[in-house]
Amino acid sequence: MRALLVILLLTAVTGCGSAPDLSSVKANMAAEQLAIAEPIADSVGIIFVPIPAGEFQMGTPKDKNKKRGGRGNSDRPAHRVQITTPFYLSSCEITQEQFRDCDGGFPLERSAVG
Repeated sequence: MRALLVILLLTAVTGCGSAPDLSSVKANMAAEQLAIAEPIADSVGIIFVPIPAGEFQMGTPKDKNKKRGGRGNSDRPAHRVQITTPFYLSSCEITQEQFRDCDGGFPLERSAVG
């Protein structure tokens, strides 16, 4: 279970490069995910995968932060996280175009930053 959550989080953080198709996403899903539900695609091509309930460690342990010179305070302290209800998560990051197709505008155009 923990390995599944780590893989899913790494996929979300690193991105997918090019958009995968539904069959390739399904081929890479863990048995725990397939036991919950199939992946689904919405009208703009975003593929969602089921995330099972469970627990995992989030954050960076203190000894790992020391190795990085104390940088990365945003992921400290390490703590247990419990997901009590399964949910769907996009298999890749959402592009500006996909956001526009769903919402009618670009999020960066409305940003107060910059």
